[in-house]
Amino acid sequence: MTREFIRLFEKDIDLRDESRALRYVVGGLLFHKGANGGDPLSGVNIEDVFSAMQMLATRRTNDAAPFVAAWHSMLDDIDIIYPKPSRRHRRYPPDDLDECKEKAARGVDAALESLISGKKAEQYKTVATQIRRLIHWYVSEIDDGPVQEPGDGRLFQRTCSAMTQKLVDLALVTDPSRAKYLRPLVEHAAEYKVPIVTLNYDTTIDTIADAENAPFVMDFCDFGDFPQPSERGAYIPYIKLHGSISWTFKESGMNPKEYRDLLPHTEIIGVSIEQAKKPGFQPAVIFGQRNKLSEKGPFLDLLMSFRALLKQTEELIVIGYSFRDEHVNEYIRRWFNQKKNTRVVIVDCEDFNNALFPVPFAADLTSHTSRVRVLTNGAASGIAELFGQQNLKLPI
Repeated sequence: MTREFIRLFEKDIDLRDESRALRYVVGGLLFHKGANGGDPLSGVNIEDVFSAMQMLATRRTNDAAPFVAAWHSMLDDIDIIYPKPSRRHRRYPPDDLDECKEKAARGVDAALESLISGKKAEQYKTVATQIRRLIHWYVSEIDDGPVQEPGDGRLFQRTCSAMTQKLVDLALVTDPSRAKYLRPLVEHAAEYKVPIVTLNYDTTIDTIADAENAPFVMDFCDFGDFPQPSERGAYIPYIKLHGSISWTFKESGMNPKEYRDLLPHTEIIGVSIEQAKKPGFQPAVIFGQRNKLSEKGPFLDLLMSFRALLKQTEELIVIGYSFRDEHVNEYIRRWFNQKKNTRVVIVDCEDFNNALFPVPFAADLTSHTSRVRVLTNGAASGIAELFGQQNLKLPI
């Protein structure tokens, strides 16, 4: 996904400075990876990029700032804010600058020739005035605009916001054919009323569920209070632990009328596809490796719902999860240890076992071969293999 972000930033003419900041951070992480014995050609995780960007945005104010004598010299060169140019500075596009310079030079040359040719003394003042006017015109018309100023982290913060917005371009799926490999999973969940919990922000499962008329419920106002399986009726819990690109934050209790009865708080509301596509839209997601336990909105309640659903089952299927989120790992660990008859099926790519090396929890989990099964033939093949068996009723 990191390559896709670089491509999207490069295509957007309004994100030139942010694109440079993104490339700088990716390059720094690759250098660090290689310097520590890793393979720099294997790329970097986009959430690591976002976390590094957040840290650089707050490098002047975070807790470690008093102990850092100096940052990399390139940071101040990159973290520069260029004020929006006025109309005067946008009058001439870059292609016209040479023509402007030549016109000004010709005017100055003509004034100097008039001065040298022996004009009367009383005309000197007129010639000098003309030269001053030409110089003033030249400076006012083709200067470089307002003076740049240090960003002090603002450029990196703007880059974080732009990355969150670009998630919509990457994760908004409205065509069911793009996610058809998920159809067996959704059909299985709908038939056996199996909850689905995802760490992804995209709308792939949402789109397939709509196409299949599957009764998934994603009411983030009432999370944390899902009934027992026998009491659920027709609906199926569907939890997005880290948010969705089709959600956004809404600040409530701020205006005078609300303030009389409510404390200021943050809510999450669902939005339409059209709203999500609007420029500047900020989805309600937890992006990056930092602050995964956000107190804003319903995210803590979502995690509690995940814990409650785990307690109700003895079997778990994990698809495409890197085991890098400690708060999720902790609840899986407790569930696995408290119930000795629990089973886990992990579906991932061929390189899964090699990727386990830096993730101790994943290595520990897969060592329990009597209770944990690993399929390394990819998500599409793994889903087809698992959910083609109608007698398998594992939660996802």
